[in-house]
Amino acid sequence: MLCSKCKKNEAVAYFEQVINGQKKETNLCYECAQEMQASLNNMLYSFLFNSDLYTQKEETNILKCDSCGLTYDEFKKIGKLGCADCYKTFSKELDLIFNNIQDGKEHVGKVPRSSGAILLRERQLQNLKKSLRKAIDDEEYEKAAKLRDQIKELETGD
Repeated sequence: MLCSKCKKNEAVAYFEQVINGQKKETNLCYECAQEMQASLNNMLYSFLFNSDLYTQKEETNILKCDSCGLTYDEFKKIGKLGCADCYKTFSKELDLIFNNIQDGKEHVGKVPRSSGAILLRERQLQNLKKSLRKAIDDEEYEKAAKLRDQIKELETGD
């Protein structure tokens, strides 16, 4: 099958796009796929760092990780952090980026089948305990009592 873009080379990559319910299929050769990848990378970079949702502060220009010496500007150029401490150093900026590309900062991906039920139960308990603390802080005692009962039920396995 020939490349949909240049119509010269053999296609090696398949790209499917659905916009407003319309499905568009594209077959690309290696060279055209490389060009598309480069333009997608530029578009994503532009969205992450130049969008209205992300407003760069002057102090981000001088932010520097104490452990590895990576500056925030260097991180923006290479797209990789230097060490684990960079997450703490650039936490505010990373929060803005993560919120632009995903729902929140916590990973909630797939759960292994073998331990899935246990992990789900633990996650549910954590959420209930967090809600209980909030209900107590907000002085919503009836809600807190219901949450306490749900926690007790989950912990005892009844």
